[in-house]
Amino acid sequence: MSDSRTLHLGCGTKKAQGATGIDFNPYSHADIIHDLNVTPWPLETGVFDRVICAHERRRVKVRRDFHRIASH
Repeated sequence: MSDSRTLHLGCGTKKAQGATGIDFNPYSHADIIHDLNVTPWPLETGVFDRVICAHERRRVKVRRDFHRIASH
């Protein structure tokens, strides 16, 4: 198994196995409860190798922080 870190944005109740989940809903399976429209997100810069994002990718603020938290 690799040491890669995965972030699942807006994971809801279907968080990917092994991922760090972030979602606004306190009833979700997220590890971090946070409104993704509020940036910066409470995540370190450059730590995630993979980001799963099905619903949030079109918002400009989301795309900016998406690039900030991703490793290059």
